[in-house]
Amino acid sequence: MEILDTMIRGGGIAASTILGFLFARRGLGSPIGLFGVLIALAIAGFLVCAAPWMQHAGPAWWISSTICHYAPLFFWLFSRAFFDDIRRFSNIEGMAAAIYSLLVMAYIWAQHQGNSGNHSDFTEAVNDLFRLTGLGIGLYVMFDVIREYRNDLIERRRKARLYMVGAVGTLFTVLVINNIVSDGRAPGGWFGSLVAASLLALSVGLILMITRPRRDILPVTAPENTKLQTTAPTPTASKKKADDPPEFAEEELAAVIAAMEQEKVYRDETLTIVSLAAKLGTQEYLLRRVINGGLEQRNFTSFLNGYRLQEIEEALSDPARVKIPILTLALEAGFNSIGPFNRAFKDKHGITPKQYRQRALEPSGK
Repeated sequence: MEILDTMIRGGGIAASTILGFLFARRGLGSPIGLFGVLIALAIAGFLVCAAPWMQHAGPAWWISSTICHYAPLFFWLFSRAFFDDIRRFSNIEGMAAAIYSLLVMAYIWAQHQGNSGNHSDFTEAVNDLFRLTGLGIGLYVMFDVIREYRNDLIERRRKARLYMVGAVGTLFTVLVINNIVSDGRAPGGWFGSLVAASLLALSVGLILMITRPRRDILPVTAPENTKLQTTAPTPTASKKKADDPPEFAEEELAAVIAAMEQEKVYRDETLTIVSLAAKLGTQEYLLRRVINGGLEQRNFTSFLNGYRLQEIEEALSDPARVKIPILTLALEAGFNSIGPFNRAFKDKHGITPKQYRQRALEPSGK
């Protein structure tokens, strides 16, 4: 059994190393590249620190176990980059990451105190808080991944969402619960080998997923353009190769464009892909295919927000509408509150709507 366990862990470490290399090729300056590498490191770290032959005191164990402690954070940020095409993280996410890092350091200190025989109610509280926080992050990630299932326009990625929630989410939850009930001890025996085999399968599955000929499942990592723009380009044509097999009729694409540009259906804050499909008299899966394949959009909410932001940008650049509150413009364009609008606007431009209006109306900005 020990030989089999070593072989499984060795295969898992090799697979996670390959996985990290593949994500590193995407560029460590991009969220998907950076957190893809970190999630691969977390997998390798767990396989090392939880190995029965690993001495729980040496440098290798301390390094690998520390990486493992960050796994919930890496899991969350990787899912955001992978499923939500995040190009930059918000200040709130940065603060959450910093707080969790402090919690990791407190947990490492508490573990050291416990190993030295200095148990106290405070160290126990730190241990419990760390483990429950990890469980909470895992459950939140599963909720967040499945919440955007219908808005995801990439069929392969929609399937990956189900895999993430079903297989990866279950494995992650089992590991955290094991950490809670076993007082931080790594799973051993047949259960430890089963977990190692699951992580090997996860690494191999991710490698196959991102190396298949059609790689649209990964977000684009082109350099961002955060300069001031007075207009936002509206997608109006497909860039599919001429020899690609047709996935939809041109009249279906024309109907979607007409609904957005002429009828301005995006102004309806309750609009969903289901209601738009019903309005156009088509099937939901066909509408996804049209928007993704014909307009090169990856998420339905982002697709709507592209039109909404363009309308708002034009209004912010119009001297005749300078007295109209920004909130009013956002609500009229289809945003249901100021928060999502501000996040979408700043993610695109890197500045606030107020700053955009000021720059757009400056004589030198015209």
